[in-house]
Amino acid sequence: MNLQTVKTITKQENLKVLAGAYIIYLNQDNSNLAVEVLEPEAPNSFISFGVLETTLNAVLPIYRYLKTEKL
Repeated sequence: MNLQTVKTITKQENLKVLAGAYIIYLNQDNSNLAVEVLEPEAPNSFISFGVLETTLNAVLPIYRYLKTEKL
């Protein structure tokens, strides 16, 4: 197994979610599993094991969705 090692940075930006995208809410049973496989720097993540391959300076197709209330 050739594991990928990544270092990520996060930044806040507004994106349009495309049709067919998935939003995984973390207020459910076993949500810690979703966090483990989707967090790029986690040792058991899809990125680490090459399920989602990446290259240097690539933008990963994983986003943290922050629900905001409109005032």
